[in-house]
Amino acid sequence: MSFPNIIYGDYGDERNTYSTKPESIELERLMILPDGKKFRFGKASATAMVAGNLYQQNTLGVVAGTADADMLNALATVSGGVAGSSTIVVTLAGTAALSKNLLVGGTLFFVSGSAQGQSYKIKSNTVAGSVSACTITIEGTFKTTIAAATTLVGLRQNRYDNLTITTANTAGVGALAGVPPVPIPASNWGWIQRSGLCNVLVDATTPVISQPVIASTTVAGAIGKHEVVVAAGTTGVTYPGKSLRPVGHVVNIAASASYALIDLMLE
Repeated sequence: MSFPNIIYGDYGDERNTYSTKPESIELERLMILPDGKKFRFGKASATAMVAGNLYQQNTLGVVAGTADADMLNALATVSGGVAGSSTIVVTLAGTAALSKNLLVGGTLFFVSGSAQGQSYKIKSNTVAGSVSACTITIEGTFKTTIAAATTLVGLRQNRYDNLTITTANTAGVGALAGVPPVPIPASNWGWIQRSGLCNVLVDATTPVISQPVIASTTVAGAIGKHEVVVAAGTTGVTYPGKSLRPVGHVVNIAASASYALIDLMLE
């Protein structure tokens, strides 16, 4: 079976924002413009998104007391998960709590046990309080039967949900999402650029044409030089930043603390 999963948009479509999510567009949906630029459909956090700034996946901040602040990890399987079925029941840990469908579009993955290495897209989740059972429904069906108690499960929100600006340090809370081409109001939906020519904020280091850039460690939402640091008296090199992976390459030089044209390469 095949389904249309790419939107081929026209110029200007990338600047549309929505106060209510269109039923026909799911989080993470890919849109390609005629010139090949690629965008993903995402949602702003409770803070409005700024055009030309770099954003990342947020922490699962509404859930407290988990082993990992960015996800629900190593949860015990209670029941369900039968091969050919679509539901599984897990027990939340500590003071964790989930609102209904918080994880829609996210990922259920098996940390250990009978299905380790497998992952599934989340279709829905029930309301669940701390140390209580939560029913997760997946898209499609389980390939293998999941052994209760001995199988541990991880849950993660969709990487384009609740997007937050990159911070002025080396810490990252989630995967880099991209750059909104226009402001997106708080808790609204819109398009996040992932590849192609893109206007992006630059930190205090002036970039060099054709050289790679990374998420800045000194200015929130900015990009900076992808520099190699060699410590005196040591062997090896250090790459400061949130990730070794370049965000893209410089096309047009800009003054520091201004905006530069970048060939974005996140997709």
